[in-house]
Amino acid sequence: MFMEPNNKIKNILHSEKGIALVITLVLAAVALAISTTTIYMVTQRITISGVEKRYFTALAAARGGSEIARKYFNLINYGYSYQHPNCTVDNLTCLEEKLQNQTSDWTTTCRDQGIITCTLGNYRVIIELTDTIEGNTGAASRARGVVTTNNLIPNPSVYPYIYKVSILSESTKNLRENANIIMLYAF
Repeated sequence: MFMEPNNKIKNILHSEKGIALVITLVLAAVALAISTTTIYMVTQRITISGVEKRYFTALAAARGGSEIARKYFNLINYGYSYQHPNCTVDNLTCLEEKLQNQTSDWTTTCRDQGIITCTLGNYRVIIELTDTIEGNTGAASRARGVVTTNNLIPNPSVYPYIYKVSILSESTKNLRENANIIMLYAF
């Protein structure tokens, strides 16, 4: 009697009944894992695409801010006043002081002023002059380089000042949409 259960166990273990079901279940589990991974990767890529799109839109607004800064700096340095229709300067006198003096010569009141704030579409762009150093000719010369009359020896370009400008662009609807540019500009 004791031998009979062993024979039954041996018969069950050596029997091929149900092997197709086990293989089908294993293959179904592998297919489920592959399809779940594929769906996860696709949704992650969609999320990353949205983040990239928002960043590049914010970056385009920051680049627009760099063009506005260049225009402000050029016109103020040549003695003209300029007001962009979508921008405000919190203290124009301080901006002029920052443009025409080295950073060490800025007054303490103007260190945190002279900031240009613009609204470009759905983006607020903040342009701040953070550093001014004397260029290759100093403040006295504001003429541009030219070629001599004999056209053989070019004069170097004249840059009285070099500016370091920080430009932050952020969405007015979603503050996570932002871009920051640090620009070096030679006038």
